[in-house]
Amino acid sequence: MNKRIFSIVCVILLVAVTAAFASNDNTGTSAGNFLKIGVGSRAAAMGDAYVALANDVTALYWNPAGITKIAGTEVGISYTNWILDINHSFVGIVHNLGGFGVIGVSFNYLSMGEMERTTPQERHGTGVYFDASDLALGIAYARDFTDRFSAGVNVKYVRETIGYCSAGTIALDAGTQFVTGFHGMRLGMSVTNFSAGMTMSGTDQIVKTKADEVIGSVPKKVALLRTDEFSLPLTFRFGISLDLLKSKMNQFTVNADYTDPRDVSPIGNFGVEYGWNNLLYLRGGIIYRSEDYDEQLLSDKGELALKYSVRFSFGGGLNLTVPGLGHNVQLDYAYSDLGILTTVHRFSFRFAL
Repeated sequence: MNKRIFSIVCVILLVAVTAAFASNDNTGTSAGNFLKIGVGSRAAAMGDAYVALANDVTALYWNPAGITKIAGTEVGISYTNWILDINHSFVGIVHNLGGFGVIGVSFNYLSMGEMERTTPQERHGTGVYFDASDLALGIAYARDFTDRFSAGVNVKYVRETIGYCSAGTIALDAGTQFVTGFHGMRLGMSVTNFSAGMTMSGTDQIVKTKADEVIGSVPKKVALLRTDEFSLPLTFRFGISLDLLKSKMNQFTVNADYTDPRDVSPIGNFGVEYGWNNLLYLRGGIIYRSEDYDEQLLSDKGELALKYSVRFSFGGGLNLTVPGLGHNVQLDYAYSDLGILTTVHRFSFRFAL
């Protein structure tokens, strides 16, 4: 490993350790929480255990180092009918420049639809409507430094909008992948959403207030509300992917990830993928995470104990060849259990040129 690779690894590890050892008392303090919604049905079906395996256009979200596994050009589209009337969409394009590395662009969008304004006096609605949405636009670059080690970065602009107020910031994702010599074992690591804070501003924060009769000021005055600054959900991921079976007709891969966001407790992700003849794929996954403190669960010392939940996901995919063109089209589906938020269905489309 030359000095350049060693320096990159040191920087990634430094940021990763900072994220991993950050305290977990930041619940409810992150902006841009739509960035926690995973991209792509393949990863979702495997319980989001994907940082080491990521080798398609959705690696722009999970681990930018993974786009080096794309030989030519790949386009990906993912759509999720999220909870209630919320829709989540992702579009990504990756192009391999040969010896100059790999570049990619991504569009990540969350729409919450129209909502009616309410006030303390008009709790059933004022007849005035507003909408809310989130957006992330990214540009990524990655390259192979050896035949086993790759690294990548993704710079993105993140914006949140609600009514006539908005907030925006620049964020950075960075990741690495390393292929060992043991049964194709892959190690992956990424740090995503590293950024400065975001502060909401806009005309909706201008309000009319009543004067204080005691001080005898004018009947009404205009005030500008000011919001606190919130950071994006900085997330550290480390994962292992292992091919237990790999032949021309059959492939069986297992994945395990450790995910540590800044604002919730660490999460364990586990997933498997079976492929037949590079045509049909079946996938399954488990997400193991802690929930809120349960007052009924006490440790031997009488302290509050965490309760844990296990959520399942599954799905599949078809890898088809376009007649007459020779291009591959990958269609993927995933079903995910969201606990009290019920379930969600995801659909993805990938086209390799």
